Amino acid sequence: MGELELRRQFGAALRQYRADERITQEELARRLSLSPRYAAGLERGEHNLSLDSIDGVAEKLGLAFRLEARARSSVPIIEPRPDAPAARESKQPDH
Repeated sequence: MGELELRRQFGAALRQYRADERITQEELARRLSLSPRYAAGLERGEHNLSLDSIDGVAEKLGLAFRLEARARSSVPIIEPRPDAPAARESKQPDH
């Protein structure tokens, strides 16, 4: 996942918070001690925040943001369906 996608996901989480709280961008900005223009840019994924800044946003809003890291792989993991003939054959004991 690229940096832009991470910023977009963070912005989507802020938008969802704002929708759940039924507040305006101006109110969101006030809660974060930011300008409304900057808060709107956060929602659009335009600003690259540090992890410390993200933690600060979460604290001010009373939220917990979860960071999930996964290993990247160039090969997708594809497993056969359990009922496929090759899958059944590979599970039979060796004699």
